[in-house]
Amino acid sequence: MGLADLLLDHWPRLFPQTYERIARAWLEPAYAALAEEVRARPDPQAALDYGTGPGSVALRLAQWCPDARIDAADVSDNLLIRAEDEARRKGLSRRIRFGLIDRGRFPWPEARYDLVVAAFVLYASGGAAALLDQIHLRLRPGARCLVVEGLRDAAVADAELFAACETARAPRLLRGALRRALAAQRARLLPRERILAAVRDSRFGVAARARDIGLPLPDRTVSDAFVLLELRAPEHVQPAAAAGEPARG
Repeated sequence: MGLADLLLDHWPRLFPQTYERIARAWLEPAYAALAEEVRARPDPQAALDYGTGPGSVALRLAQWCPDARIDAADVSDNLLIRAEDEARRKGLSRRIRFGLIDRGRFPWPEARYDLVVAAFVLYASGGAAALLDQIHLRLRPGARCLVVEGLRDAAVADAELFAACETARAPRLLRGALRRALAAQRARLLPRERILAAVRDSRFGVAARARDIGLPLPDRTVSDAFVLLELRAPEHVQPAAAAGEPARG
């Protein structure tokens, strides 16, 4: 395993400050759009961050929805530890319950939610439609799921993204590997049509709404760097199954 591969798999834990700086620069427009969508409706009673990773969305949900119960689940023990540490640091540990998706088994099989957020998890799932099916099982009747994904086919060059992410501020010895890791991360993203196909192949069948999200760059704005989908559960939801597809945030 090369250094770029190591960074790609472990950089939130190994270099948290660099990771957070890049995540803010690259992903903050998507988080801002997600905040608008969440706040446009009354607070849910229960919300789930599916594929929470280092907890970026779960921590935001606790602030956006002050009256909601927040659950956050992921397949990675290491990322959950980091997420729990960050929740304690921000005084939110009592608001958020973290749990491990272990071999596809959801940590709270009886729990159902008014809102599920799945941010940047489809591309890493290995089976996007199957993952959406598992999210569908967690929704209360008439509830919604907000899916956010970066688009592989967005018209942005790697060099522009590196500039926007200020990779020059990374430790000098890591800059080359970090650039390769970012390029590899972008290569793993799904094109728009594959994301929409996964929705069609899932129990959702169709997206209730789709919204493109732009990414400001030093010299211009890319209008379609991300897509946000609103998915709806029907008024009657079948009982949840035990099987599941792991998520990765």
